[in-house]
Amino acid sequence: MRKIKNKLMLSCKEAAALIEKKQHFGLTLREKVDLTLHKMACSACRMYEKQNNALDKKLKEANDIDFAHSNLIDTQDFEQRILTELYTKTDKNL
Repeated sequence: MRKIKNKLMLSCKEAAALIEKKQHFGLTLREKVDLTLHKMACSACRMYEKQNNALDKKLKEANDIDFAHSNLIDTQDFEQRILTELYTKTDKNL
């Protein structure tokens, strides 16, 4: 029975790879189904996807900042703001 389950269900490592692929390239129908089934059973991967999407959004926002004036940006402060927001969202979702 375990062998059948292992063939049908993605591992968390495989799911994480598909989450990354989905974000940057898109997924095939089969990959979408496999990932959806895995996330239905795995709260850790659902949370990983939420955090990954939030981090990607913040990085895209940072990319929009005019880095010609980067001396005005305190990178440690920026990193701390991202981490605080991620942990705040994570705590609300628990």
